[in-house]
Amino acid sequence: MLYGIVDVGSNTIRLGVYDCEGPAFRVLLAKKETAGLAGYVRKGNLSAQGIDRCIQVLRAYQAAVEPFRLDGFFVFATASLRNVRNTDEAVRRIWEETGLRVDVIPGRDEAVLDFAGAVYGTGMESGLMVDIGGGSIELAAFSHGRLEQAVSVDTGSLKLYTRHVKELLPAKAERRAIREEVAEKLAALREFQGRRFSQICGVGGTIRGCCRLYNVRGELPEDNARFPAGAVKALLRPYKEPEKEACDLLIRVLPDRVHTQLPGMLAFQTILETYGAEQVIVSSCGVREGYLLERVLRAFQEK
Repeated sequence: MLYGIVDVGSNTIRLGVYDCEGPAFRVLLAKKETAGLAGYVRKGNLSAQGIDRCIQVLRAYQAAVEPFRLDGFFVFATASLRNVRNTDEAVRRIWEETGLRVDVIPGRDEAVLDFAGAVYGTGMESGLMVDIGGGSIELAAFSHGRLEQAVSVDTGSLKLYTRHVKELLPAKAERRAIREEVAEKLAALREFQGRRFSQICGVGGTIRGCCRLYNVRGELPEDNARFPAGAVKALLRPYKEPEKEACDLLIRVLPDRVHTQLPGMLAFQTILETYGAEQVIVSSCGVREGYLLERVLRAFQEK
């Protein structure tokens, strides 16, 4: 069975095409478009231009999957549409102009789907799953392969950039403001107060970006998928007083994340320090794969 899954995020819109056999799957196509939908929010509403941008990307993806003769094509949205006032209007316009129904998933459900995909991708038994998206951060604590708590935090790399950063890279005071906002939101999570997690299961573009920077700086293989938690602080250090070499590295390795990577990394550093993390293991799978496993394949198996 062939399925296409689109994740409409606050910063990027991603497409995956999966060849599925039972509960196993392999990726046939992966595409990403940096749409920056959170940047189109005006007074709590996603602007007409933002909806148009979303529709433009979805139409391109519809064309991209035509040769696959899919058995199903699914579109879901996270904070990009969940956290705006005109969700219904955006969903209706997308349906009218593309014929695609968008499943807008609640924050906790996103964390649960993240967990399902992340554990599939790493095989980890215990730890804290962290997904830093453009508009929200998902956390899921798990032990012996079982989910314990899952929450969604209403902030993300693009939101932090938009809210706190005036230029391309955050200045000293802006870095402090980003970390203070994230620390305040973490302190409000009663489910996680006082908890410590030595291992972090990392999901999403910000954490994968950290790993890529770590690998390039350390001349490690591209497929290395783990790094010590303290590496994030070290990776951020050259940007306190931005060094040209460090800026060039950021542009070369993560050209589509130049403005959001540092706010996301500052948020991640705060999370790592709050929960006493020692090691980060980066999952090759995330919320799209979780959606495939839990909302598509499970539904098919239960029929």
